[in-house]
Amino acid sequence: MLRRSRQITAIAGHAVEVMTGDPLFLVLLLCCGLGMLFFASLPTFVSGEELRLIRDQAMAWCWGGGCIMILFAAELLIAGELRRGNLALIMSEGVSPVSVIAGKWLGLAILTLIFDFCLMIFLLWSTRLGRFGGEAQLIEWWVVGCYLTGMLLPLVGAALYNYFWSGNFSRAASLLMPIVLLLFFIISCLKGSIRFSEFGGGVDWTSVWGILSLLAGHLAFIAFVMVFAFLFSKGGLWAAGIVVFALGLFLKFILTSVLPDGYLQSLLLAVLPEWQIYWISDLLAEHSGGGWKNFLSLACFQMIQAAGLAVLYGSLCRIILQRIEVAGQYEQTR
Repeated sequence: MLRRSRQITAIAGHAVEVMTGDPLFLVLLLCCGLGMLFFASLPTFVSGEELRLIRDQAMAWCWGGGCIMILFAAELLIAGELRRGNLALIMSEGVSPVSVIAGKWLGLAILTLIFDFCLMIFLLWSTRLGRFGGEAQLIEWWVVGCYLTGMLLPLVGAALYNYFWSGNFSRAASLLMPIVLLLFFIISCLKGSIRFSEFGGGVDWTSVWGILSLLAGHLAFIAFVMVFAFLFSKGGLWAAGIVVFALGLFLKFILTSVLPDGYLQSLLLAVLPEWQIYWISDLLAEHSGGGWKNFLSLACFQMIQAAGLAVLYGSLCRIILQRIEVAGQYEQTR
């Protein structure tokens, strides 16, 4: 058991190291952060709905950016390593398929956690930018300065690290980004706060629950994508990922139109990609002032469902990987 745990953590650590070292991970983070800032700074014309509009736009960036990152990571860490023969080499050294699959899933989950944590801070900052109605001319530009500085400093620090110690620029910047962003966000929240109860005035803290729900959705998306990563190469994986993404947007409507309410419909909604349960924008709008216990119970349910999907589709990945291993051994004996 201890040996398998070490194998899983080693594979997961390697996955995080490889993906954070890829410039694409950093580029996606910066694009999502700048996109949120841009849309939060635009003037809005929906009276009373400014905060919800900003929050929904930021959550859409988080959901879409996270899914794109997962597809890129699955192609690099699973499909790419299968194509290069790295997974076959790992398993030839006594690593079981279960350890490989669990390690890859854990690595993708850690990458998603880092990515979503950064975007959660971007989202909270976006709600702070729109505290006066969301109109661009009323934005507090010192907050925008903190926002941009929090994005710029990790790049400067990574550049210095790369220059003096020959480290990986992308990895250093990607791992520094959440730490620096959190620090600057806390600093921006402290300005004007005399008592603890005044900390973070103007920030829509309920948005955290929206990101937690999207994190559970991303973990569920990983389970589906991993199956196709073991089956297809780059083009096939992206095609399958896009189909899964699109199917999850309309699955509930399709099933409710075709099937009557009952166990079969509930079962299919539980095991097939269905993203509407992870999008809680309406719930956030209804309970913007509280109801944290309801949000907590919902987040726990969503995480349990994502874990169940990981076990279910992880078992399918194990069957696929074992078949690949047997086929490879057969080719070697011919």
